[in-house]
Amino acid sequence: DAVSYHCFNCNFKTGWQPGRHISFKMRKLLAWLGVDENTRQMLNIEALRIKDTVVVENVEEENFELEKPIFLKDIQEPLNWKISDFISSN
Repeated sequence: DAVSYHCFNCNFKTGWQPGRHISFKMRKLLAWLGVDENTRQMLNIEALRIKDTVVVENVEEENFELEKPIFLKDIQEPLNWKISDFISSN
């Protein structure tokens, strides 16, 4: 139900999704596309009306830790030695 627009030539980006107001950039895009003022105002009022009725879902983030690949484990210790040698020599 969301709308997104990205012009790769000029890098103009805008979008809208239920529960949010219609941004200045989205209103500007609608005007550039030839949407008349009354329709833009009606869309803005409708977006404000449904803003309070949309239930925002909270998604719980999952935290996990990745193990280093075996080949990185093998070279990590010698790299630490070289870095510490470099630091101690300067």
